[in-house]
Amino acid sequence: MVETADQNNRAVPGGRGVWRWGGTLAVVVAVLIAGAQLAHADEIKLGGFWISDIGVQGIEDGQMVYYNRVGTEFRRPLENVQGLRLSTYPQLGKAHEAIAKGNDRAALMELLGARQKASNKWLRHWVSHLLVGVYDRLNMPSDALDIYLLLVIEGAPRFYLEHPPLESLQNSPSEIKSALRERILMTMDLVDPSGRESVRLLLEAIDSGSVATLGQLALDRSGSPQLATITNPADASLPDGTATNGLSQARLTLPVELDIGDTVTALLIGGQYEQALARAEKIMSNDRHHLPMRLYQRGVAQMALAQAAEDDKKYLDAGLSFMSVVAYFPTSGFVGPSLVEAGFVHSRIGRSDTAARLYEKAATVIDAQEDPRYADRLQQLANGLDPAEGRPE
Repeated sequence: MVETADQNNRAVPGGRGVWRWGGTLAVVVAVLIAGAQLAHADEIKLGGFWISDIGVQGIEDGQMVYYNRVGTEFRRPLENVQGLRLSTYPQLGKAHEAIAKGNDRAALMELLGARQKASNKWLRHWVSHLLVGVYDRLNMPSDALDIYLLLVIEGAPRFYLEHPPLESLQNSPSEIKSALRERILMTMDLVDPSGRESVRLLLEAIDSGSVATLGQLALDRSGSPQLATITNPADASLPDGTATNGLSQARLTLPVELDIGDTVTALLIGGQYEQALARAEKIMSNDRHHLPMRLYQRGVAQMALAQAAEDDKKYLDAGLSFMSVVAYFPTSGFVGPSLVEAGFVHSRIGRSDTAARLYEKAATVIDAQEDPRYADRLQQLANGLDPAEGRPE
């Protein structure tokens, strides 16, 4: 006799060899649905905006890896990621909110809780990186240094090591500096050669004589421009030359509204595109003011890096930054310049028709009398002239 199942899933005689799952099937389906929703209940902040309905996978090769609902994989460099909200770690989202509001003490409590519960290395590194910044701003150099040195010892991604707690170290009393210096020296033998460079930077910070020098320490070591030498807002062009990391310096055409004294702008003018990109991302992660300008600056840096690498994907990243200005800030003075540069991006990746449409739209926005330099750049690009006159090739 063949057994089947009744509504309570008990085996009963007389069946046809088929098990009816009844309520059990409903439970299984509900669990699967809930699991699918949970897998895509995370959020990531890019370009000043939160992207929902994703599943964060982790960090690989210095990039945050996540998936959307249909399973498409996305990878974004860590310097582009401005925040994470993970369904399994609600403290992390609360910490980012507190940091955005300037409430580092509240953020500290949330981050300590998240770090204690972090079950994987990549998440622990991300939380530790945030803790270093919080401790540094709270002027707690000993705690900041401990966390940072752990990142160095564990061989954390380079992005984290590029953000040491310099300010709190510099502001420490001399007796505390001495103790911190000994702690740093003890770490030297525990790290690999790349980590030793970060440790040496800490020592230079402690031995540095002024906060102003300290603030530019990491940049000055790589040959950044001296900001004080950039004095004339009307003359935003520099002669072609060779900057650090093999990139050409820009002959930049800058919109009138762009503050020439701004740190990111100065880095762009000096050809320090990687530093400019990192600085713009860091500012956007902490300050939502002037987002159109920051998005435009980020796009310029990404575009220059794309040209240096001849990388279509990097061009697309730049185009996304420029079009974010157009889409989200339609009344901003940066819309016209962003349309021009988005057109240039499309021209470089073989989309000449799209570029032409963007140039036409830009022509209706840019006022030749108010911003003659950018109007001239638009005319050159629209006429198919050599773009090297306006951007580095």
